[in-house]
Amino acid sequence: MDSKPEIFIERRLSRQTERALKDAGIKANTSLLIGVSGGPDSMALLHILSKLRKPLSLNLTVAHVNHGIRPIEGIEDLRFVREQATRLHIPVFTRTLEYPHGRPREKSVSEQFLRTARYQFFEDIAKELSIDHVVVAHTADDQAETVLLHLLRGTGISGLSGMPLIGQLPLPQSKVHLLRPLLEIDKRSTLQYCDAVGITPRIDSSNQSSIFLRNRIRNELIPILSEYNPAISEALRRLSRTAYETSDFMAKHVQDIWNTVVEESASHLIIYKKNFVDQHPAIQSAVIRKAYGIIAPPDSMISQKQLEDVRQLLSGSAGRQLRLPGQIEFTTTYTSGEFRPSSQENLKIDITGTYPLSIPGVSNIPNWKVESSVVSRYDWENLDTDLPVNNFLAFLDMDAIGDAFYVRNRLQGDRFQPLGMPQEKRLQDFFVDQHVPQRQRDQIPLLISSKGIVWVVGHRIADWARITEATANVLVTQFRQVD
Repeated sequence: MDSKPEIFIERRLSRQTERALKDAGIKANTSLLIGVSGGPDSMALLHILSKLRKPLSLNLTVAHVNHGIRPIEGIEDLRFVREQATRLHIPVFTRTLEYPHGRPREKSVSEQFLRTARYQFFEDIAKELSIDHVVVAHTADDQAETVLLHLLRGTGISGLSGMPLIGQLPLPQSKVHLLRPLLEIDKRSTLQYCDAVGITPRIDSSNQSSIFLRNRIRNELIPILSEYNPAISEALRRLSRTAYETSDFMAKHVQDIWNTVVEESASHLIIYKKNFVDQHPAIQSAVIRKAYGIIAPPDSMISQKQLEDVRQLLSGSAGRQLRLPGQIEFTTTYTSGEFRPSSQENLKIDITGTYPLSIPGVSNIPNWKVESSVVSRYDWENLDTDLPVNNFLAFLDMDAIGDAFYVRNRLQGDRFQPLGMPQEKRLQDFFVDQHVPQRQRDQIPLLISSKGIVWVVGHRIADWARITEATANVLVTQFRQVD
C-alpha cells in the first residue's frame, strides 16, 4: 500500500468531494459549471473534479471573473485559469468587469457588489449552456468565517447554519443550483493538495486587505479567538452543522402546521393570530421567515429585529403596519396579520419638467415632500437603530453622488446602474425586472444628480451611490407623500 503523504491527501479530498456530490444528488451525465479564481481552493476543486469527471460521467465547464480592481494581477489570474482549464481539456469562459466611471479603487468596491457580479456571470453562462449546477470552492474555513460574520451582524438560527452544501444562486428568481463540495475540507488541505499534484496557485493580494470585513475576520478576529480556543474554526463549523440540523427540523415542523396557521394567495399571505400565538416562539419565528420568503422578492431578506417586530404585531392590536425590505407591507387586523407587496397605485408625480432639491433642506414638489440632511459617517453609524424600514428612505454617499440635485419622472433613453449590478442598464429593463406595472412607471420619482440617476425612489439606489468603507459623509433623504 502506497503511504506517500501526497497520495493520501489526493485520495482523501477526492473521496470527500465524491461523497459531497452524492449527498447533493449529482448523478451521471450531470453538467457542472466550476467557478475558478485561480487560488488554492478553486484549483484544488478544479483538479479533483477533473479526475472524477470520467468515473462519475461529469460534464465540466470553467467560469472565471476578473473583477478589474487589480489590473496586472487580474490579467495574470485570468491567463493562469485559462491555461489550467485548457490543459485539462475543459472549456473555459471568462469575464472582466467593466465600470462606467473607470476602474474603481479597491476600497470603493463592496464585497456584496463583487459577489453579485460574480454570481450574475455564473448564471449567464449556466443559462447559455443549459447547466443547472454551479460549483464553488468554499471550504470549512470559509464556513467558520461566515458564521462569525452572521454573528457580528446579528442573526437567528438560520444564519448560524452558514452556507449549505447545496442551495440556489443568490440572485432574483434564479433556478440554478449552487454546490459547495469542499465545505468539510479545510484550507490547509487544499494547499497540501495543490502541492501534491504540482500546482502553484495564484494568491490574491486583496485577501490581505483590511478594507473588506471578511478579510478582517479571517486575518484579525479568528487569530485573536484562537488564543482562547485553538480549535475555534472547528468549533464554529460544529456550531453551523448543529444550527443547520435544528433549522431543518424546524422547517419540517413548520410544514406540518403550515395550513393551520397560514393562508396563501397569489397577491398576499395571511397568518391567523389564534393558531399562531399557540405555537412555540421558535416555531413562530420560522413561520414568519417562511411567509416573508414566499411573498418577498428572492433577493430580499428580513432581519432578526424585523422578524421580532412582526411577532410583536401579531400579538398586539389591529391596524398596525410595518414596512419590510423588498417593498413588502405587513398589516394587522383583529384576527390576522397580512403580508402583501406595497401598493404604489397612489403614487403620482405630475411633472412636466424638473424640480430642484435643496440639499440639505426641505423641498416641496407635486405630491411629495423631500427632507434631506447630511451627516458624518460616524453619526450615520450611530443613528437610531429603531428607524422604521422605509422604501422611501435612502442613505447615500454624499461625496460620490455629484451635485445639482433635482427630481423628475422617467424619460426615454434613461439608463441606471442598480445597486449590486456591475454596469448600467436601461431604466425600462430595470422596471421590467422589478415587475413594475406599465401604468406605474411614469409615476415613480427619480432623484437625479450631475452623475445620473441616483435613486429610483421606492425601489433601488445606484450602485455608485452606496455607502462604502471610504464614505465620509452620508446624505439621508426621505420622500413623503402629501395630499
